[in-house]
Amino acid sequence: ATMSSNLVDLGFKKILQDGFYALWQREPEKREFLNINIGRLDDDPFLGAGWNTRENGYRWAWKNASVMFKVVSPRKFNLQLTAEAFHENQKTAIYVNRIKITDIIIPTHMEKFVIPINQELKGGINSVHFIFSSAYRPSEVIPESTDRRQFSAKFTNISLSETTL
Repeated sequence: ATMSSNLVDLGFKKILQDGFYALWQREPEKREFLNINIGRLDDDPFLGAGWNTRENGYRWAWKNASVMFKVVSPRKFNLQLTAEAFHENQKTAIYVNRIKITDIIIPTHMEKFVIPINQELKGGINSVHFIFSSAYRPSEVIPESTDRRQFSAKFTNISLSETTL
């Protein structure tokens, strides 16, 4: 099979030809991605910068961390997250599509938050950024630890839920 026939089989259409070069395109799936189980094997496509390696069902974030969601039709959502700060409570600024929506305090025990997003999310990719007040190295706050990574907060889940209003 040729590359062209493989692309056609995958739903692509040739939209431009220039000499030996061709531009192929296909419509994105109408599937939404509204839930990220942080620490699962399939979390990578939804994570931006600021995440440490996957651990036992969670990841540590540090300083500035981001995630992405795919929304098909514009509407309002709540942001839900389950998180725990490392070492000390973390003041955390939350931005959705570069607009600050709130500040929260993440405590040093696991807590679930439900945060209204007071704007309609656009159809397509929407980003959420977490800006933490500080980050700590376990080697500097836990006696005998040699872990030099920086931690701000541990996350197990981040999701969007449609508002009922």
